[in-house]
Amino acid sequence: MALVANSFAKCAPAISSNIIQCGSVTVCQAVPLQIADLDTVYMTGNEFRVMRGLLEQDMEIKMCGAVQNGLYDFLMANKVNMNKRVQSTRLNSGLIDIAPFIMGRQYSPINNEYWQVGNGRASGGNWIVEVSSPTGIPMDSRSFIIGQRVYILGQTAGGSKTTTAWTISTFTDNLDGTADLLLIPQNSQSALTPDQTATPVAGLLVRGTINVSDFEEFCQEAPAYLNWKNVPFWVETTRSSLCRSSNYDKWRAMLLEDNPLYREFGDLDDIERNKQLGADYQKRIVNNIFYSKPLQYQDLSDYTNLPLIEAYDGSAYGLGVDGSTCQARRANVVGIYEQLAECNGNNWPSAMPSPTCKAVC
Repeated sequence: MALVANSFAKCAPAISSNIIQCGSVTVCQAVPLQIADLDTVYMTGNEFRVMRGLLEQDMEIKMCGAVQNGLYDFLMANKVNMNKRVQSTRLNSGLIDIAPFIMGRQYSPINNEYWQVGNGRASGGNWIVEVSSPTGIPMDSRSFIIGQRVYILGQTAGGSKTTTAWTISTFTDNLDGTADLLLIPQNSQSALTPDQTATPVAGLLVRGTINVSDFEEFCQEAPAYLNWKNVPFWVETTRSSLCRSSNYDKWRAMLLEDNPLYREFGDLDDIERNKQLGADYQKRIVNNIFYSKPLQYQDLSDYTNLPLIEAYDGSAYGLGVDGSTCQARRANVVGIYEQLAECNGNNWPSAMPSPTCKAVC
């Protein structure tokens, strides 16, 4: 790496080139690694630097002038180094089995703002509705206290839109994830038309505050929720390279010298080639992140049946393995669409969110 006066003129990383780096902007050398080189390549002190190759390739692609892929840049900007969370199990044969997933803490959104309303019905001069959480929030009487105002954005039995205000009179837990609220109407002074303040049979309910002065006795201890869980994030590795060989240079030079038609229409210079291949590789990574699906047996109970990656002697390469031979299992990264389907597709009870949900639902 060498910095010159205009290294950051275009706000892009600068990588100098020399003759041993193929004479172009690439930093890849087709030289087999020796055992002594592995520590330098894969580790910094006792830390694995598994993302260095990815970062270097990103810089190369940008130096080639590839069009910026905003979605890829966003995803890469949010990547997290998880190498310390890799789990391993020592088997009876002396092998160390490396798990193909990393357990990570996931925080799910707490959507206790909107509540579903159904089964609206009269009770004397008041109104009863059945409320439930669309996201599995457990029912709690502290969420609906006596005297609290609620607002229902709903529809009447005839299907017309209605916007109404109410005060909670009683709360009855139905013990099935729903509760009945006896509501006192607060719509008599509304500027809306009578049709717009008609009683709703279904809709969405949002909660307001209770009208209480500073001199009245009142205390509400609203419920709070634990919204995190540990879930498996499956690990997939892949690679790409942007390099050329001396033989390629030799034969290309011969063609360019004697074949003007090839020189004009058949040849693609290395920088343009690397630019296209690098941009294409980034697009394929993004496609994986969105659409990839898990392999058969890719779950916590059956992952030991996943295809076996050939074992290697970690101690011989100085990779920090405790004098043992390692094996791993092949897994696919699970795409965002698949995570959303997993979150919404399981038939879990309405009061209990799926423990395997890994997406923002």
